[in-house]
Amino acid sequence: MDKNLHTNLDTRMLTIAQRAAREGIGALSLGEALTAALVLDRRDWLHDRGYSIADALDRIGPDWAARIPTVARQFETDLAQARLRYSFEILPRKADGEGYLLRLLDQGQEVGCGHFPARGKSVRFADDQCAYDEAHAAGLAWLDGKQAQALPALQH
Repeated sequence: MDKNLHTNLDTRMLTIAQRAAREGIGALSLGEALTAALVLDRRDWLHDRGYSIADALDRIGPDWAARIPTVARQFETDLAQARLRYSFEILPRKADGEGYLLRLLDQGQEVGCGHFPARGKSVRFADDQCAYDEAHAAGLAWLDGKQAQALPALQH
């Protein structure tokens, strides 16, 4: 197989794995579902479809089977890069009762923020822990969305 065919096949397999990682394998063809299960190391998906690893490799064929390790590494690399790019930090506000400041970061640069007061005139949370928990939940939700955007194939 020449390099261009590897590239096209790898891209196709990576797209299948990304879609399955986001949506599961329910809407995929049998070959696509088995490919995704092998790339993502999801033995439960193989079991759900009634396949062993050996049977799945046989079913997808030697060309696709040979590319599984490369595509799996690329999937993990893409995912790691997305996880490293975006982050958030939660900083306590200086005065007691002012709660927390959530800083949203893209490659270490602030791209947004939010204030989560614990007490005061506009009491939003019962105490400091509740304010922190809410800031943390908001940060995680933002992070999940940004990481999904960083892997465009997960949006389909």
